[in-house]
Amino acid sequence: MKLFFCCLVLIMLGFSACTVKVDGCMNPRADNFNPEADQDPNDACEYYELELQMQHYANTLSDDTLKFGDLLYDANNEPFFLSTMKILAGEVHLVKASNGEEIKSPEFAPFYNSNSTPIYAEDNFFNSTLESYAANITGWAELGDFDRIRFHMGIPDAIRKTDPIFVTEQDHPLSNSANPYLFHSDSMGYLTAQIVVVQPNSNDTLKFDFFDYFPIELPYNISVVDGANTPIRLRLDYVTLFNGVSFTNDSSTIIKDKIKQNFLTAFSTY
Repeated sequence: MKLFFCCLVLIMLGFSACTVKVDGCMNPRADNFNPEADQDPNDACEYYELELQMQHYANTLSDDTLKFGDLLYDANNEPFFLSTMKILAGEVHLVKASNGEEIKSPEFAPFYNSNSTPIYAEDNFFNSTLESYAANITGWAELGDFDRIRFHMGIPDAIRKTDPIFVTEQDHPLSNSANPYLFHSDSMGYLTAQIVVVQPNSNDTLKFDFFDYFPIELPYNISVVDGANTPIRLRLDYVTLFNGVSFTNDSSTIIKDKIKQNFLTAFSTY
């Protein structure tokens, strides 16, 4: 009988050893894929990135690249320059050329409101300012040919009011370490854009805060291959962005409405 119990214990121990789960990334597109893993904890995978390559463009300048202090001209041919230019966007998706399927990022994360309640959303945001040209947006797992890109200016209402102090990733676009930082302390929510215009002839300074949320879709032909980041080449044309705007004659409300409408046509790909 003693021998029987010993054998039984050994069998049970062997069975237990055989059923130990191996943690690791199970997605073969991730750069830390573990073929021996049989359970995939949250955030185990590290993906190649969608990599923003941003052009701040103005064809009225000799090198086409707008910087802080460079002069532009409004609808009345009055000079102005930007002392602040910040934008926040997200939900960057590519559309497959073969069937029109819109592909999202595999990365999701919790964002927390003031009550510390988690709201899970696609972790897919970028911010940009003048003289800033590159940033990683999100992980990407889908290979193949794509012919369009979709993203949103601003962020969804569900996470607009979440608290940046709970975003622990350094330099995340929604964290308080972000540069540029677009959390608006007066309204306790994230801005879509903030623009500060200086008119040198009058020394007037005009500030415009935007809270809008709207989609943008652009043609973008790209083949995503394994083993490398995927470039997202966006151009923001500032001549188009301020087309028809008169900082002297238009009211603040009209100026904001014109800029908001111009955002829809000021983006392109290259």
